[in-house]
Amino acid sequence: MMRKKILMIGNTDGFPGVLVDIDDYYAFFTSPIGGNWHCDEIDILMNPTKRNLSRKLSEIEHAAYDYVIVIFSGHGCEEYNGIVLAINEHEMFAMRHLTNLSPKQLMILDCCRSYRVIDEEDACINNEAIAFSRFDNAIRHEYERMIENAVPQEIVLYSCDENESSLISNEGSYYLQYLLAAAEMAMIQLHVPAKNVRRIHDAAVEMMRQDYPFSDQHPRILEPHRLVHRRLPFVINPNRW
Repeated sequence: MMRKKILMIGNTDGFPGVLVDIDDYYAFFTSPIGGNWHCDEIDILMNPTKRNLSRKLSEIEHAAYDYVIVIFSGHGCEEYNGIVLAINEHEMFAMRHLTNLSPKQLMILDCCRSYRVIDEEDACINNEAIAFSRFDNAIRHEYERMIENAVPQEIVLYSCDENESSLISNEGSYYLQYLLAAAEMAMIQLHVPAKNVRRIHDAAVEMMRQDYPFSDQHPRILEPHRLVHRRLPFVINPNRW
């Protein structure tokens, strides 16, 4: 049996839409197209302290999961040694500490990436249960089979490029809404059993570009060099199982 975990981290300081984002991510991943994750496979930390977040990451790392998804929604910025995330009103946390938690990992960073000289220890930047039937279990089995068949990899989805801001409203993050819209659109193609992270990200970016051709927000994806086949799945078509 595959052991997997989703860790959602949110910072609501100045961004009420973050709560909407977390709810939307939860609804997606516990749905058939998101893989029918169980509730106990998803942990949510809202405005965590650095100590509590570090403790949770240590637990995940030592649990030796087969697959981990880490999602952050809130404030963020670039500094000289990488991206830092404002995890609460007073503390920053380096993105690099969220990596290498499992052999196969997906990270979604829905935050700004504007350059700012700020130390990780400084104060944060300002204002920036489901019942499973046999059908549900069949979807989970196929979803996990696709993860098992993927080569070891770590993929990071950025809601914007370096030195850009990530747009969010009280209704949630723009990037997330397009990501979920792209996932829903993919399932309209009933002959497709699943689509991987790269395809859904690219579709979301194209939809954003069509709706906002002059936007200053350009989502990016970071994945292993020369990764062509056996990518991690993002959506699975429940109509095929």
